[in-house]
Amino acid sequence: DQLKRFTGDADAVGAQSAIIRATAWMRQNDPFLAADEIAPLLERYPRHRDLLALHAATLALQWRTPELDEALAQFDALSPGSPDALLAVGKALAEVRQYEIAADYLERASARQPNLPAPLIELGLLELQSGRDTRALDALRRAAQLDPFNTRAANSLSLIEELLTYETVES
Repeated sequence: DQLKRFTGDADAVGAQSAIIRATAWMRQNDPFLAADEIAPLLERYPRHRDLLALHAATLALQWRTPELDEALAQFDALSPGSPDALLAVGKALAEVRQYEIAADYLERASARQPNLPAPLIELGLLELQSGRDTRALDALRRAAQLDPFNTRAANSLSLIEELLTYETVES
């Protein structure tokens, strides 16, 4: 009651707090608890885009590929051309070091909205972590061109440009 007076919409705050808690569960590598966190709200708000994108990410981390494909199709039907669900899936997979598959989702997200820097930043950081430096450089340069004020992109770009000046020794 008090929350509703301050926000005007207690349900929206409930959904947002569930998203935050579910994201925390995913970062702790527990997509099952994340899915449990958002399940009641998905039943109540089956068209809530943030919940649907997070649901797709939980399915990806549970390796439930057929359900993931279905969730992405459902999101696309609701928001044609939106990169949000693909971005959520790519970010979640990158956090658990599934670089190849994460890169695919992030590239698909970027292709849907080429002027959106978020997928490119995530892709650049993923490529940097996986040791694919030239791919990281390309993604971070594009991200920095799109959003020159993003310090995450600028600092990562500066780092990869510096690293590429070093000699590589393989044994």
